[in-house]
Amino acid sequence: MSNNLSISTDMIEDGLRNEFWRAVIKPMYEIKAENDDYQLSGSIVVRALGSIQIGITSFNSQRYTRTRKLIAEGGLDHYVLQLITGGNLNGDFNGVDVEAKQGDIVVIDLSQTVESRVSSGSRITVVIPREELERTVGWRNLHGLVMPADAPMTCLLFSYLRNLQSVSGVLDRAEAQAALDAMFMLLGAGINGAEGGVIESLPANLPIRKRILAYIDEKLSDPLLGPHSITQNLRISRSGLYRTFERDGGVARIIRDKRLDRACRILADERGRHISSKEIAYRCG
Repeated sequence: MSNNLSISTDMIEDGLRNEFWRAVIKPMYEIKAENDDYQLSGSIVVRALGSIQIGITSFNSQRYTRTRKLIAEGGLDHYVLQLITGGNLNGDFNGVDVEAKQGDIVVIDLSQTVESRVSSGSRITVVIPREELERTVGWRNLHGLVMPADAPMTCLLFSYLRNLQSVSGVLDRAEAQAALDAMFMLLGAGINGAEGGVIESLPANLPIRKRILAYIDEKLSDPLLGPHSITQNLRISRSGLYRTFERDGGVARIIRDKRLDRACRILADERGRHISSKEIAYRCG
């Protein structure tokens, strides 16, 4: 089941390497060099495996930026897992300071902004469609979440993904799906552990969360959408609603973030024509 792509600045003459590497990374990030004379270098080997992409990247010291403009242009509705196999990362993840070292796993939400600086190093990178991950852990703000290297579930997930990457080219379709099912189970446990055991009550909360999130998605363009309409239409208590989303910053924040995500996707989908801010506001509630 081999479907891989391999890219390296070593394939390009020196004078064109910076421009080449920026073009390769542009769908996800804009890259800044240390100075005008600094030469960027990097390599990517990536393979599609079922619904995900998994690969290895290496690079010298670089600065990455993912702006609202780039988000609107790219239309990528995915999460990225970065396994820090070498070097370290420091960044501002949409207002949250993030530090990660070798052995950590970082979650990046491509619908949110990033400014990061990385030392020379390497990563195992896993790109996951949004609905695939949210089906496992429910909707919450995972952007900038760091699963620490010394956590048992992080060690297990890290080892599993490293091995999955190494054998991904020889798995048949059924084996690949079984491997992905196992990955999502480990990933869900790792995320929940990194959030401080937030899902101790998951079996009771998850069905409620899913009902509320489905309702929010359905009514996102309704300007009356809010805690009152949710409690009235779903017949749940206001205190129960707040408890369900307490660790996410509240249900109002989820509605706001989902509307912002929709606005970015509208801009990406309609980038071939002019669209007014009034129309975006109408379609996003």
